[in-house]
Amino acid sequence: EGVRGWVVHIDRFGNCVTNIPHAQLAPAPRASPAKCYVGSAILHAIHARLNATWFQGRSEADIGWARRPGRKQRKTIRLARYDARLREIRVHPALDQPHVPAFVVDAVVLHAMLHQLFPEEPGRCPSSHSPEFLERERAFPLLDAALRWQREHLRALLRG
Repeated sequence: EGVRGWVVHIDRFGNCVTNIPHAQLAPAPRASPAKCYVGSAILHAIHARLNATWFQGRSEADIGWARRPGRKQRKTIRLARYDARLREIRVHPALDQPHVPAFVVDAVVLHAMLHQLFPEEPGRCPSSHSPEFLERERAFPLLDAALRWQREHLRALLRG
């Protein structure tokens, strides 16, 4: 029985990779005690602000940094993960850098929070999104800028 959570992968060409079976993915990451530029307290504040603004306080997920990945060269990156079973959001530590704009972290956290509001539908690809999900995500005013920034800085994100 696999974990019912979402996964977003971006390959080195900026393409979203959606056909990776859950069995090939690493286990759900846990919080990292590594040094943080943003810090877990700020992630909690981001979650609280987005929860109040976009979800009327209905998101009950825990949030924290994922573990730092190994040193092998990556071709894809999972920027965040929502685990429905544990009701937690883990954000990739590559976003915990001083050059990462706050609106990029906001967009990634908002996307993960939407997965709690719009759980996977039986029979759908785990990484597919309902029209309602996409409509809510598109309402985020800096979504296009955040996605553009992710594409333009993918190599740096892959280096971690």
